[in-house]
Amino acid sequence: MEMKKLTQCTLAEITKAWNKGFEGYLMPATMDPHSLIKKMAGEELSADQSIVSFIEGKPIGIILTGMRQEAGRKVAWNGGTGVAPAYRGKGAAIKMMEALFEIYRKNNVSTATLEALEKNERAIALYKKLGYEVKDHLLFLSKKIKSDELFLQNNKWTIQTVLPEQLAHLDFYTSTIPWQCQWQSLKHGEAFVVKDQAENIAGYGLYRKVLNSAGKVEKVNIYDMNYQHEKIEGTDFTRQFLSYLVTDVGDTIEVSTFNFPAKNTIAAVLLEIGFEKKLGQVYMEKMMG
Repeated sequence: MEMKKLTQCTLAEITKAWNKGFEGYLMPATMDPHSLIKKMAGEELSADQSIVSFIEGKPIGIILTGMRQEAGRKVAWNGGTGVAPAYRGKGAAIKMMEALFEIYRKNNVSTATLEALEKNERAIALYKKLGYEVKDHLLFLSKKIKSDELFLQNNKWTIQTVLPEQLAHLDFYTSTIPWQCQWQSLKHGEAFVVKDQAENIAGYGLYRKVLNSAGKVEKVNIYDMNYQHEKIEGTDFTRQFLSYLVTDVGDTIEVSTFNFPAKNTIAAVLLEIGFEKKLGQVYMEKMMG
């Protein structure tokens, strides 16, 4: 098996490696070259650190990855690992991951992270064998909300729109969340902070509105929400945030979470007010140092 960085491959080879690697996957993952380029750019995946594997000159597998500095450490994330069906269960994935670890070591990565579907027990078992540990469960929750359903009259708190990158400067901003949910990955995302009467920030949220062909908001995806427990009550904060999201967007709007950590206490609040779990993943980490 030959390993090449994406920078050494043609776009056609990369696209074929991706589509063959995710053939028969639990969720549809087929992409054309344009979609793949958009994914790489939008999710800050590195062509110089990601790899394609070849057998007899044919691409049979791919691993996309990216790296960021977080709280004084270099963290790498796996943006997708796929192996063509004919080569699954034959050691190809292990060889590819070992090649990826070597890239991580050369780049002084301290922590490697990834997400895997809860139902993909085979993949989870493989990652555990390679030294990853499950650190949390990630929830895809959803609920259709009426614009006046969660109205909360509260003069103690105000919501202020901010730029997503401004969240990184909050002393309670949590960067140890899945990479797709960090502000750097939300190129078209929106953010807010909740302030008390003294202008102290007590919470924040990161989300993105999805528009239909007519330019009307048809869905809101929540990527991150957090608050200071000593300053505001979790249910009040969550209800006020949701009320803010659905104001002036129509009679009913679908609100969903994306890879939302189950350990975040807001997850329990969302379930209590009627959000339903649609999908689950595990969040895994491997210490490289």
